Amino acid sequence: MAALNTGNIVAVKEFLKNQNQGANLVTASSRTVLLMDATGSMASLLSAAKETVCTMFERAAGILNNLALPSDAFQL
Repeated sequence: MAALNTGNIVAVKEFLKNQNQGANLVTASSRTVLLMDATGSMASLLSAAKETVCTMFERAAGILNNLALPSDAFQL
């Protein structure tokens, strides 16, 4: 806050850059764990949810391919 109050733009920009860094795309892979809980009567909804999650990861792989990034950067 002191840098902001004194008009130290360089320090403010450095602070914002450090706070707003994106994902580190250099890592080998990313692991995502999804836990789902349901009763027997919700079997069809659970199957639909699983299918939607699989579709999401397939689309993510396509986006990574379009950006020339390794599509196996995550595991399913």
